Amino acid sequence: MAMALGALTVVPAWAQTDTPSKGDLEEILVTGSRLVTDATSPSPVSVITAETIRDTGQLAISEVLRKDPALGSNSRGPGNTLNGGGSLGANLRNLGNQRTLTLVNGRRFATFADELGNSTQDIGAIPTGMIKRIDILRDGASTAYGADAVAGVVNFILRDDLNGAEAEGYFGESGQGDGMGYRGQMAVGTVGSRGAVMANFQVQKFDDIPQSNRKWATNLIQSLAGNGTFNSSNTPGGVVTQGTTPIACYPLAGGTTNQLPNCPRYDSTVEASLQLGSRVISVGSTAHYDLTDTTRLDFAGFFSDRKSFQSIAATPIDTTTSFGPFPSGFTIPASSPNNPYGVPIGLRWRLSQYGARPNVVDSKQFWGTLGLSGTLFNRFDWQVAHTYSETSLNSQRYNSLNVSNLFNILNSSVCAADRLCSQVGAIGDIRALLTRQASLTQAQRDYLLFDSVVDSRFVSQQSTATVRGSLFSLPYGEVKAALGYEHREETAQVTPDAVTASGASTTLTFPTDGGFSTNEGFGEMQVPLLANLPFAKSVDLNLQGRFSDFSNFGTARTYKAGVNYTVNDDVRVRADYGTSFRAPTVLEAYGGGVGATGSISDPCNSGTGSLRATNPAVNANCLALGAPANFQQNASSLPTRSGGNPNLRPEKGRTFTAGVVLTPSYVPNLTLTADYYNFRISNAIGTNDLTALLANCYRDPNLQARAANSADSCFGLSNRVNGQLGRLNNYPINIGTARTQGIDLSAAYRFDKLVVIPGSLGLSARVTRLISFNSGNVGYAGTFVGGVGGSDSYPRWSGYFTADYRLNEWAFKWETQYVSAMRDFSYGTSVPTTNFLYYSGTPDYFVHNILLKYSPMPTLDLGIGINNLFDKDPPYSFVLQRNALTSTFDSIGRYFFATVKKTF
Repeated sequence: MAMALGALTVVPAWAQTDTPSKGDLEEILVTGSRLVTDATSPSPVSVITAETIRDTGQLAISEVLRKDPALGSNSRGPGNTLNGGGSLGANLRNLGNQRTLTLVNGRRFATFADELGNSTQDIGAIPTGMIKRIDILRDGASTAYGADAVAGVVNFILRDDLNGAEAEGYFGESGQGDGMGYRGQMAVGTVGSRGAVMANFQVQKFDDIPQSNRKWATNLIQSLAGNGTFNSSNTPGGVVTQGTTPIACYPLAGGTTNQLPNCPRYDSTVEASLQLGSRVISVGSTAHYDLTDTTRLDFAGFFSDRKSFQSIAATPIDTTTSFGPFPSGFTIPASSPNNPYGVPIGLRWRLSQYGARPNVVDSKQFWGTLGLSGTLFNRFDWQVAHTYSETSLNSQRYNSLNVSNLFNILNSSVCAADRLCSQVGAIGDIRALLTRQASLTQAQRDYLLFDSVVDSRFVSQQSTATVRGSLFSLPYGEVKAALGYEHREETAQVTPDAVTASGASTTLTFPTDGGFSTNEGFGEMQVPLLANLPFAKSVDLNLQGRFSDFSNFGTARTYKAGVNYTVNDDVRVRADYGTSFRAPTVLEAYGGGVGATGSISDPCNSGTGSLRATNPAVNANCLALGAPANFQQNASSLPTRSGGNPNLRPEKGRTFTAGVVLTPSYVPNLTLTADYYNFRISNAIGTNDLTALLANCYRDPNLQARAANSADSCFGLSNRVNGQLGRLNNYPINIGTARTQGIDLSAAYRFDKLVVIPGSLGLSARVTRLISFNSGNVGYAGTFVGGVGGSDSYPRWSGYFTADYRLNEWAFKWETQYVSAMRDFSYGTSVPTTNFLYYSGTPDYFVHNILLKYSPMPTLDLGIGINNLFDKDPPYSFVLQRNALTSTFDSIGRYFFATVKKTF
């Protein structure tokens, strides 16, 4: 459904607004409601216009959305190269992409998931040129839209009113000469007496940015202990181990010198991408036609083909860890002719001399909806519609390693017995290979390295029927109601190649085939309680309810009640309370799972001040499980396994919002809003922080007994191979309760006439104050989660300020983003300032953007702009893959862009 337009006449185009200007109300549909209102929703709604999208200079629509600080750090964005496969997501209130429902014209569209199971609704597939506006409902909306709208709704409204032709162009490039991007689009449309039709074609491209191109992102800090540890613990020349003890290591450039104990470290930034590259081609159309005076046919649809590309560091291997065919890893026996060391050996090796791992994801998405609407008895409006959305995905990761073939080729006798290995020949001498006196032949490379391929298909179908209208009149107005029925089906298939599915690859993906359906009924009523009284211009009550019957999770009931109290023309108060519901997604419930590596700290690591050294129970557990007193984990990245959990219970939530809107008549053109929000989610679905979970398990003197119980959270976390942790299971579970509360503030004011200079000036600000954010019993407000991935941040304050000066055909805009200082939750809590960097978190962050626009004629707009005007680097944070929170702070640097729009 369409949503309430804000006060666009009194705020700059960069701003978003919550309330309409006086005297400019229109009868439209409001997001979160099925009823026609006068755009004064009891729920907080903000709007981003097409002009805003164009003026930001951003190609990634997820970055445009973050102009509203209610959208938190984005784990699905162009700066997260290991999380999302190039998809772009929306994350309201930092409650996660999966709890923000994204709609197109009020209809759902299919999920996207990469080969590692990271899923979202990919808003990057929506053609930018078709977007009329983006409406953001910052409140739970499960009663209006069903499951998943826990944190709110982001609704993309498509254009349907173009009469003529329109062309737009965009070009941008960073101040360092990389990250070139362009977008070109053409739209044509016609509006007649009985209908309208519009078609759009768009092509968009953004070059990936190598991580080595930014000094702050190189020489990665892996540890803040002592004088710091830089770069990865993986050694490209190779580390030979006996059990857990290194006995030899070799330099990257080759040579026979054993460099123990100072093994060279691997710099992954040489080969990795900092920002994803992408190319998107899309076509789309909207149309409506009046079949009769009371019946209308509507259509909207688009097709997008997105290809994303990135490079990640060369394949690492630790032969002593768990793999599909080798649950305890493998060693090369001392008797093997390939082994010149005289003892059984394991191998830690980064295959950098044979290339990085390019990753190409080709995602095709179709979304289409067809509907009929009309009126009955000149009193009731009705609508029936069907929506079909499909995402198909092909992901290829080049230079993946076949672990089974590595075992074969390192053992002459085993290789001779294998038909394929015998044809390429075993490695004659492992030492010669590691010192580069001998290299893999092309045949051996082809035998060891392969292109991992994962194909996925996600389908969402939705059929709806709705009737709404006025039931009867009360002394203070008409009672309006809406009733509806919805049937929805969600399916997912994930098909990896045979090697990947067998578990013989260092990155594992297992097949998935599952789905569910729902039948739902919903209703809404709006009751006018008071009107045209002193101190009560209007008081309206909004009631909503929904009943859902899931094929796999049973039934659910949600409700919502809201009050909209207009005191007078100057003051409006709004509040609502409701419940929400989220069933596990197909992947959360039925996903075959993935195996990967993650940055995890082993509690058995020795050293002064370590958990083991300070807790006798931890030390006793470590010794009992085979980790000696001088133990150190081989690498910071440990193998993990995740996947679906059919025993998950649905999430249930409660939401309360209350706010005030001020449009004082004695200060024309001023709008002020303040909204309090409070979200509580029980049975929250998530995965554990494995480092924290390991520490808690090893503190327990009864660890071994707990680890034998498959229902216990410590199950599988005590399994060790030669002292080292084996593959760790981390399946989604109902982790407990998640809560967050805060305040949204906004202000907008326009000086129509300036005293000193000609022209007009608009000022606006939107700020969010986070009061608390708790997951389980842990508070995260004012912190970010660093160390492992650094994808989640919870600043106390965040916001945008915009100044918009206009003079005739000229316009100049200045925008400032602010993120308050944050403490590193993973590190700064225990050692706030005693490390060599005196590091405990990130400082206050400001970044500035400017835009100059010129409109020499009504049909032509030209613009040039600079994002990150002062070329500010992101503040340092202890994030192992980045040295910065790229999901929160700008990582490109100064970026120049130009735009043009011509209508015909």
